[in-house]
Amino acid sequence: MDELSQKAFIAVISLVVGYLLGHWLAVKRDRRKEFNELVDPIFLILDEQSVDPQVTREIDFRPLSRHFSSKQRERFEKDANEYYESIGPRNREMSDCQFFIVDRTRARNAAKTMLKWINRR
Repeated sequence: MDELSQKAFIAVISLVVGYLLGHWLAVKRDRRKEFNELVDPIFLILDEQSVDPQVTREIDFRPLSRHFSSKQRERFEKDANEYYESIGPRNREMSDCQFFIVDRTRARNAAKTMLKWINRR
């Protein structure tokens, strides 16, 4: 190979590597933005629950699970199930036509655990 063809080869390889790296970084950025958009409304509810647990509407964590690896997803789903149980019907009582959570410490800890999973990226 002469010097000119070597430079052309290096230029083409650099162009391809630059394109692939740029595409990979753009996909990562888009996935991060998508995750943060999903997390923002959930964060507000869980932050409130971690201070003063109350019976509120259930949070759907399923869209978040696709952002984790399979091993992380198992732990995430386990923690989400613990959260659901902590605010679920077995941990509620009714007083003055209003539900309240019996074991508030368990619900508070479950909310704090879920907050660790949904930190903005």
